[in-house]
Amino acid sequence: AQQPGMTGQVKEDLLSRFGELGVTIKDGQLSFNPTVLKQGEFLTTPETFRFIDVHGEGQEVKLPVGTLAFTWCQVPVIYAIGEAPLLRLQFSNGDDQDQGGFKLNAEFSHEVFSRTGKVTKIFVTHPATVLK
Repeated sequence: AQQPGMTGQVKEDLLSRFGELGVTIKDGQLSFNPTVLKQGEFLTTPETFRFIDVHGEGQEVKLPVGTLAFTWCQVPVIYAIGEAPLLRLQFSNGDDQDQGGFKLNAEFSHEVFSRTGKVTKIFVTHPATVLK
């Protein structure tokens, strides 16, 4: 017999993976702070990341070595290994904005959760020392 939708194991795997990626929501604010992510999970060769955006359109992002990507509410989140911690948002008007730490403020978190399309990409840079 087939079950409609996801099985319990698939749901558990998805939730576990977002935990490994350090995605948390507290007080309506989205944060990205992996504590169990391994350096070996980052790309060793350039790749193309394909996803469906909030408007239902297929999109591609070229990923360099030392990155990994996933989507959250159809917004691509791109992790990179770097010298200093950084959280940068890219907006639909082409502007970028750096946020302090790894937590989005309530306004931008709401934009992501609501899938307004205002936030088009989230870039998170972690020093290699915080990764396993």
